[in-house]
Amino acid sequence: MSKHIYKYTDLNSALNMIVDNSVKLEFPKNYNDPFDAQIEFDERDVKKAEGIIKDFLITQSLLNIPKTEIEKFSPYNKFALTVAIASICITRINTKNTMRYSPDFFSVKLSKYIFERIKEKTDFENKYTELLAKLKEERNHVVVSCFSKNNNSLLMWSHYANCHKGVCIEYDRPEDFVNVKYRKKSSKFNLVFTTKRAIANFMFGNRDSETEPDLKILLKPFFVKSTNWKYEDEVRCMFNVKETDSIKEKEIFVKGEKKKILVYIMPTKINKIYLGCKIDKDSNEFHQLCGYAKEKGIELIQMNVDTKHYKVY
Repeated sequence: MSKHIYKYTDLNSALNMIVDNSVKLEFPKNYNDPFDAQIEFDERDVKKAEGIIKDFLITQSLLNIPKTEIEKFSPYNKFALTVAIASICITRINTKNTMRYSPDFFSVKLSKYIFERIKEKTDFENKYTELLAKLKEERNHVVVSCFSKNNNSLLMWSHYANCHKGVCIEYDRPEDFVNVKYRKKSSKFNLVFTTKRAIANFMFGNRDSETEPDLKILLKPFFVKSTNWKYEDEVRCMFNVKETDSIKEKEIFVKGEKKKILVYIMPTKINKIYLGCKIDKDSNEFHQLCGYAKEKGIELIQMNVDTKHYKVY
């Protein structure tokens, strides 16, 4: 893991960051990558997840059939229920077993009874469609700030630091910041795994638990990008605007106009500020930056153009 992370930015934005050690947070939908944090589902996974949920509803119905109702069944159906319930109990002990039942296992009458009970409990199709829509909607509640693991990328200086006229700010890396991974294929939300974990938590009484593996699966689309962006060598921090006190609203001036943005106060201080090789040292912003750096004890380092190679140092 890299010890330091870097934020490329223009001079004006750098001044806003240095004042209170904050970084701007942005919604992924506003980024320059249309695929950023897209939550998509594989249609085959959707069908599998539907089957898993239906199986779960069947097991719950079987386990909760009143004894008075069971007494009304034929001897064969009583036997079928006994075997099915025993299978469910074994599943709870040994999670390697499955909970799938062949429709032929039950008589038509018993199958109809079970599915009527399911229908009474939930409007399955509508609720499942609503759940998928809510998962996709989560993208609109997440805010992100992006960093790099290096400070000498020609493209990063050009794209994010005002064509080398801006700066690159160095921080010690917080432990909970996450490396972005780069793939040729777009990241799909693992709906089957998430569904199985949710049901397992429900069955074993961990209904409010949020285990680390679950969280990694849920967040995967936010930390996977196309290999076209590999040069960024990106590190991210991410927050849900509805569930955190770590972010705050801040007023800044952009080209003379007041604007409200969301920011995160960094847990680590600024170590150094690297000055772009084309920075305007006669500008008011540059002199203001020097004043802030001196006041806060931040080292300023001038980047230079290598005369023999295509690089800055």
